[in-house]
Amino acid sequence: MVFANATAGFVLFALMSAVALCIGGNDPLNSEPQRALWYTWLSAGFGFCALATLGAMFAAQKPLRLSFSTIFVFALVLRLIAAWAWPLLEDDYFRYLWDGRQTVLTLSPWAHPPEHFFATDGLFDGLPPDRVQQWHWVLNNINYPELPSVYGPVLQYLFGLAYFIAPAQLGAIQGLLLLVDMGILVSLYRMGVGKTWLAAYAVHPLILKEAIASAHPDTCASACAACCAGSGCSGWPCCSCACASMSSSICSILRALRNGASAIRISCKP
Repeated sequence: MVFANATAGFVLFALMSAVALCIGGNDPLNSEPQRALWYTWLSAGFGFCALATLGAMFAAQKPLRLSFSTIFVFALVLRLIAAWAWPLLEDDYFRYLWDGRQTVLTLSPWAHPPEHFFATDGLFDGLPPDRVQQWHWVLNNINYPELPSVYGPVLQYLFGLAYFIAPAQLGAIQGLLLLVDMGILVSLYRMGVGKTWLAAYAVHPLILKEAIASAHPDTCASACAACCAGSGCSGWPCCSCACASMSSSICSILRALRNGASAIRISCKP
């Protein structure tokens, strides 16, 4: 009876974690950062309470009596709730939306930084007025507009696919990342991961906040590795895709380190 109540508590805490993200993420421009921060911490607290409940059951050697299909459906419900929210304390998604447009229309989101288009006349000619307003909103809110995209080709394919589904709509990217994340869960199951650990992944607050609500595409690299391990195939194709998704970011980091080292050398000259 005690562990039946623990299972119910686990489910309730996880649901409250997702709902807190949904309630807190109803402000597209994050005009109330203190409120967003409070709901972010609230969601994290509920999520870690769910993980703590799961850990207590595991420590007491009382396995979670949920089938994989139940865990899968529960994970899907949590992610759908989280995807209903706008990203809390985030603005990276403006870059994702713009990169998707540039990938489809120019085949290269790295050719010009967003600020190159600030004074371009007729950039959105032919679009309905509401769509023009939406694209101006995206373009004007991109962080570091003086820099071109730092995301690798695999992620650009994802952004481009989202553009085909629904241009300038964050929900398209969130929906694709939801599919990617559910694929990771299936791959973990095929690898023989225990139900307790599958449930922990399903409700983890970091996944709900960053991978779904904030639409951060880092799970694409994880999906490549998980699918490779789950299928038992050669690791080279999936590792190559994972590297391709992050290659531009790595190059940017190396470039920044190189520039920083050059600045240090200059400042140290007598």
